[in-house]
Amino acid sequence: MNKLGSKLSYAATLCFQKNVYKPRPIFCNYSQVSSESKHSRLIELGHRKLISLEGRDAENFLQGIVTNDVTLLPEMKCMYAMVLNQHGRVVHDVMLYHQESQSKDTQHILVECDATSRESLMKMFKLYKLRKKLSISPSDIKVAQALTSDPNESVLSTLSGVCGQSLDPRSPALGHRILSESLPDDISTNESHEYHSKRILNGIPEGTLDLPPGGCLPLECNLDYMNGVSFHKGCYIGQELTARTKFTGVIRKRLLPVTLKGDGKLEPDDKLVTGKGKNAGKLRSVYRDLNMGLALVRLAYLNDTLFSKNGEFELRCHVPSWWPSKDGSEFSDGVCGPNSNS
Repeated sequence: MNKLGSKLSYAATLCFQKNVYKPRPIFCNYSQVSSESKHSRLIELGHRKLISLEGRDAENFLQGIVTNDVTLLPEMKCMYAMVLNQHGRVVHDVMLYHQESQSKDTQHILVECDATSRESLMKMFKLYKLRKKLSISPSDIKVAQALTSDPNESVLSTLSGVCGQSLDPRSPALGHRILSESLPDDISTNESHEYHSKRILNGIPEGTLDLPPGGCLPLECNLDYMNGVSFHKGCYIGQELTARTKFTGVIRKRLLPVTLKGDGKLEPDDKLVTGKGKNAGKLRSVYRDLNMGLALVRLAYLNDTLFSKNGEFELRCHVPSWWPSKDGSEFSDGVCGPNSNS
């Protein structure tokens, strides 16, 4: 075996053996959280739906499917992760919520996903269930967001049946995620525009528009920066490519927020070029009402002015302030720890 093969084999051994190393927590920097009023209203996220997994094998089942270490979920309460296909590409972005169970032998986990892909994710779960002891069913619990790091009692008092609340595990800049059996009547899903504005400004992808199924690599989509991957857990579907990318330490592209200037037609997957015509990446999603979007950009052209291929649009990249790396070229060390939000 040559030296490269030997190194890759050694890396695979470290990645596949569970609990060889404990992950180093990524602590949230509250100085980066917006200082807006703690009396911010609640925003219903109608584009996100929940799946309920309940049974003694729920944790073990998810551990072999998602990118994060589900054994930490009981302490963390809320966890971000992705579901990959066998080629290591993203098919679903999910949020996991630990739920208390009346029986010690029963585990209950709520899986949040894009509303348009809930049925396909449930089909995938049922395909991989095999003989594991758990039930899989849709949940009617509502998902909401308070765009503060600490939602006050006046916000929570308007809710009934709160079954989960946590600082958004992807970035503290996004505020608080809340699950509730019912939401106040004056909340409208149309108000989610404010949530999407903040999400895009902070470079946080979400759903099938930003993460087209089968078309994205998780680390290029900043999964490591969003505390969504563990490099220390056992095997899961699509792990090989992610582990190899981490081991080689080379990442040439990342998903970034971009501002748009110009008129004309701009579509997802449109190519981006530099002023000299060099390929710089491609658009992932376009939010024309915000004059912003998310684009997969080669880090070598991070500070360049970019253009759409037809020349009708000028684009500028913005590096989110909460990133642990100034230019996006460094990897984070893995999953956030159970006390990272304290």
